[in-house]
Amino acid sequence: MTCTVRSTLPPRRGHRSVAAVVVGALGVLAACSSDDHVDETQSVAGAAAADPTSLQSLLATLPSPDRSDADPSFVEIIYGQLDVASDLVGEPRPTSFDGADVGHWLLSISGVPSGESPPAAVTLLPETVTPRSPDEIELADDELGWTVLDVSVFVALRHELDLVTVAAASVTPDDIDRAVGAASDGIWSVGEGDDYSVNVDERTAVRQLGQPLRMAWRDGLVAVGASTPAVQQWLAESSSLMTARPEIAAVSAALGSIVPYGAWIVAPDEPTRAYDAFGVAQSVVEGERIVVFAYHVTDPAEVDATVAGLEAALAGESARIAAPWSDLFDVESVAADGQIVTARLTLTDSTSASAPWRVIVAEDTLVTF
Repeated sequence: MTCTVRSTLPPRRGHRSVAAVVVGALGVLAACSSDDHVDETQSVAGAAAADPTSLQSLLATLPSPDRSDADPSFVEIIYGQLDVASDLVGEPRPTSFDGADVGHWLLSISGVPSGESPPAAVTLLPETVTPRSPDEIELADDELGWTVLDVSVFVALRHELDLVTVAAASVTPDDIDRAVGAASDGIWSVGEGDDYSVNVDERTAVRQLGQPLRMAWRDGLVAVGASTPAVQQWLAESSSLMTARPEIAAVSAALGSIVPYGAWIVAPDEPTRAYDAFGVAQSVVEGERIVVFAYHVTDPAEVDATVAGLEAALAGESARIAAPWSDLFDVESVAADGQIVTARLTLTDSTSASAPWRVIVAEDTLVTF
């Protein structure tokens, strides 16, 4: 088996502009575009509220990375429902550690088509518990007590050096005890050394720089990260990202209105455009592949200009592929609700579900308008 599973969270760059963090967004607001969208938004929002693994529910568990006396810092969030993506692409989750089967499944749900038609869904992957090579999946399970094969839904929070992943997974504290040993004050440690320390002599399938990891479990969820304080805050529920960063909460509410199977949210620490948080999400409703993008506009006076800018960008073309956006997306609505500017799109029949994520990675015109 020679295929490699690469991280879906891009590395942090030194410069902190929106373009430098290699993410961007469009936007969605179904609630103010038509009666049909109002009905749909209300019904899916109700479903999300009842689901403890929905985007907003999992985001509500994340700790705040910011000190109360500091300016807001760079935050990036990835959300993915692996079970839903697996069902949508018709590739069942492997039931063994066979590297070929694991590699085929990971590639199928993360955007590599298996036939002539573009993939129906493309999910991002939980980096920390996904070994670089699928042949190492059993080694990863031996080390942590669980892996990406056990994850049904996850949310990953990147902040400066921190990457904390919270997952609904088929793992119990006993499973982790058997792999790692007993927890200390509710925290398991994998590997030796201080937070963020590197030891190339201790590199493993999941600790590729030999860095230690911390884990905790509560309420059927498991958290893993490089920062002891971050995992401790998650375990103690002592801080809340959604409370500390209302702009992120507003974007997640807009994206969550369609009950997405995948989402990507960013709040730059030094905004260079009209928005201070933005995101993209995808869902499939009755066979229709829906994409939503959302911006939180910093200054209410700039909302109308941001709507006009987004409409103009969508009427233009992609810089990455030098083709009209209309080749990739059908625009259903562009709207504003308070400081949230949103767009609701559907993928054309020939467009891969990887296209919205590529808009972000390539810093395309829907990011830079």
